[in-house]
Amino acid sequence: MIAVESLALGIDPNTPLSVADMVECTRLAESRNFAATWVAEGRRGDVFALLTALALNTRRIQLGAGIVPVLVRSPWVVAMGTAVVDEVSQRRFMLGLGAGHKTVIEDRHGLRYDRPSQRMREMTEIVRRALTGDIVTFNGEIFKLKEAQLCVPPVRRDVPIYIAGIGPRVLELGGEVGDGVFLIFATERSIRSAMSQVRAGAKRAKRDPREIDVVSYIFTCIATDRQAAVRASRKTIAYFGRLEHYRNLFTQEGFAKEVALLKEAWAQNDATRATQAVSDEMVATLSASGSADDVAGRIKVLLDAGLKQAVIFPFAADGSAKEAITTTIEALSS
Repeated sequence: MIAVESLALGIDPNTPLSVADMVECTRLAESRNFAATWVAEGRRGDVFALLTALALNTRRIQLGAGIVPVLVRSPWVVAMGTAVVDEVSQRRFMLGLGAGHKTVIEDRHGLRYDRPSQRMREMTEIVRRALTGDIVTFNGEIFKLKEAQLCVPPVRRDVPIYIAGIGPRVLELGGEVGDGVFLIFATERSIRSAMSQVRAGAKRAKRDPREIDVVSYIFTCIATDRQAAVRASRKTIAYFGRLEHYRNLFTQEGFAKEVALLKEAWAQNDATRATQAVSDEMVATLSASGSADDVAGRIKVLLDAGLKQAVIFPFAADGSAKEAITTTIEALSS
């Protein structure tokens, strides 16, 4: 059995759900005692706006921005968004910071992809200082602020901040300055590695690494037909394999051969070949797919490996995105 308090709901950055559907799914997760709902930011909408809608329609569940790309907002904009959502939610907000993807930052936002780790470090410090309500003057390598101050004292100065990433440098940064680190496509190996890197960063900052959570998105597909779930997961993994960031992650997990085929397929914009390049072993390693018992078993393995919170990212073998979410919540909390 899985302790439902170690589960959270993740909402796709490009979800087709309406805001009303997101509210309904989050309220279901709350009723089943899930710990949190994390909303990823992509092409669906501004994450602070979406979380405000969820905050106004729930009472207990924690609400996380997972994640805010640090290269598309100033630290002060992030501090203001954090303060407002934390106020509206009555101290239930969690802030996740990540680099985002080079192609997305440059092609979609038209901005430079420059020194993401240093930006996360400085943004974390600025947000924390802003949440004290005090005047902030900051002279960093990237950001320089002079006598900035929120006009209303925030309701909480210790909003948890999670640092998202997969590389050793950013995970060590999480150990230095974060309240947690946020992984994706977690495996037993990557969880152990992340914990080691968090410890290294915490040691350098003279912090207790046991106080730093390791959480991760878990791509989840439940179906009565196990092979249908595997096929859906294969397609999902292939989709993420478009981006170099994820191909590097897959290579770290020992799938260099599959990565080469993925890269070649996407270079030709061939989604069919890309899906075929994803092996059954990749699906078993990088997702929780199959029957409800299969999925629960895989999540338990990851929690036992040291994951503090499994943020399920449900997708459908068939049917609607909303149905996939509600079915998964009900199956894992029954």
